[in-house]
Amino acid sequence: MDTTTEASLILACLKDDTDYAQNLIDSGTVRQRVLYSLAEKNLVRAYLSEFLLKLRLPDSYPLKLFATVLQQNALVVDILRQQARHCERALAERGIPMLVLKGLTIPCDYPRDINDLDIMIREKDLVAAAETLTKAGYRYVGDDLSRIVPSSQKGNIVRQSLWNNEYLFKHGQSGLLIELHTNLFPRTRVFPQNLNVYLDSVEDLWSRAVDYPDIGLKGLCREDLFLLLCVHGSVKRCPGKNRFAIRTCLDLAAVIGKGLDWETVIMLARRYRIAEHLFLGFAILSAYFPASVPDGLRKRVWQAMPRRFRFLERIHFAAFDGLGESKPFFAYVYRLIVPFFYGGTPGSRLSFAYSAAIHPLRKIKHGD
Repeated sequence: MDTTTEASLILACLKDDTDYAQNLIDSGTVRQRVLYSLAEKNLVRAYLSEFLLKLRLPDSYPLKLFATVLQQNALVVDILRQQARHCERALAERGIPMLVLKGLTIPCDYPRDINDLDIMIREKDLVAAAETLTKAGYRYVGDDLSRIVPSSQKGNIVRQSLWNNEYLFKHGQSGLLIELHTNLFPRTRVFPQNLNVYLDSVEDLWSRAVDYPDIGLKGLCREDLFLLLCVHGSVKRCPGKNRFAIRTCLDLAAVIGKGLDWETVIMLARRYRIAEHLFLGFAILSAYFPASVPDGLRKRVWQAMPRRFRFLERIHFAAFDGLGESKPFFAYVYRLIVPFFYGGTPGSRLSFAYSAAIHPLRKIKHGD
């Protein structure tokens, strides 16, 4: 795991180990195209760029590019903050409350790669919110960018709302994307994991929402934010799909750094039946930032999991192979069996398993 020079350099960056990183640079074995591709896959281009500018780099390294990446990232963050406030004002005029999800609410003190804005409204406000965003200069592009929207439902978000809860809008001037959520994840069609208990409890998250003074908006409390990041990293950006990104670990560590009520985290994970996703988050986080996970916590979460999920998460974590590729065999097995560990109709389980069987993981080439 993480045996390549490029992966070692990125890990040195994350740990701010300039001496080791400088030795890697001086060795002349770093393949730059592989390094940049790996950083992009793991969503740490800006983080890496800032770190590399601290080192003594050969002339072959594009210093101007690193500076440009940082400037563009800072500009995107600034625009997204403006858009979030713009959306909040427009929606408030219609009496529609809004929460910011993930992204802008991550308490990071480093340049964080970000290219879209996630906001959440209540499901009953969907039509009014969509009309409001359209009048405010946003264009609905969900039909164009989503491959899972049936042709019979394109252009009709009301019909999509029977299963969907993520609606993409693009800002007319900046071109940046907004994901308008009516819940945290889709219930069907997208993920084989059954998150219904969690999704049915979304009003709990609204009741615990807090103010984020730095952006002047409301978002999830830290415990809910931490759990959301764990679930997101377990069902979406996960090793089983070869979509793991080290940014997830950075985000989790950043939230932990601000302080968490661990009893509340574990209690909510059990109540919402998402303990297996919390465990995977702990397991991967411990691989890179072991000091951030309190002693004994992983064991408590492990004990809180139903036995069948202990086996499933062993398979899932076995697919984890660091910053590069997932281990194909374990990732394939995980995707093949995961539908049968959750509730759902026999047809939906077979559909997910069939899709996994005929669509093996795509091999990603870093650089060349």
